[in-house]
Amino acid sequence: MCGIGVVLYHSRTAEAAGSATTGIPVHALQRRGPDAQGELVVGRLEVSGYELRLTAAVLHLRGRACQPQPLQSAAGDVLLWNGEVFGGGVAVADGESDTARLLAVLRAAGEAVPEVLESVHGPWALAYWHAASRTLWYGRDGLGRRSLVRMEGADAAAGCSTLRLCSVAVPLPASAGGEWEELPACGIGCVRLLPDGTASHLWLPRRAPPPPAPRHYAIHDVTPQGMPPSSVRGHRGALGVRESLRGCVSVRTCAPCPCGVCVPRGSTAECA
Repeated sequence: MCGIGVVLYHSRTAEAAGSATTGIPVHALQRRGPDAQGELVVGRLEVSGYELRLTAAVLHLRGRACQPQPLQSAAGDVLLWNGEVFGGGVAVADGESDTARLLAVLRAAGEAVPEVLESVHGPWALAYWHAASRTLWYGRDGLGRRSLVRMEGADAAAGCSTLRLCSVAVPLPASAGGEWEELPACGIGCVRLLPDGTASHLWLPRRAPPPPAPRHYAIHDVTPQGMPPSSVRGHRGALGVRESLRGCVSVRTCAPCPCGVCVPRGSTAECA
């Protein structure tokens, strides 16, 4: 999995802002993403009243080529992505980077970012900066399968308020003015920098998911010889699990791959 880090500095009066701004250091995330590392700074605290520092370390899992991060569009939108898209409302073609595809979908969504994120099937944690509205979106999937911690407070060294997000709780100086806390997986966070110099912090609860549709597995009609009825049911169930696993694994591969299931039964095991 990848590592992402965000520090958003914000001050109502640019003249009051100090210059001691620092982002999440790359070396703190490098072990989570050995394939590519990057940093990006958006805005200048002493000029615009805000400064956004983004850090990423990428572990290449999807797409034919590694997609470095932070990923920035021509319009200035930026995505930090630690996850995998397995389907849902975001369709990723074979060999395509799900990071690049998700950024394109988010840009086209406008204000409907929460709806897009709730439609994604798969584990994820992300931070997304929408440049035109000066809005930072952040969150993780509803099952909390990717880590993301948050720290809010006032930074004494920089002389302004801060929001920090990171995949891991990296040590920070005492001037950071807060403690890391795990981000709840029950919603999406949003910080919007308003024209009057203030910032609007919102937490949007996740909508209740619809009940899952029944799933029917394709099971071979061949009944293993010599199996008692209870074992036959177990064998068929294992075949169904195998087909489901094969479908999941095939998302990450370009060619069919063998997949097996072993069901323990006391001192023996049945394999499919």
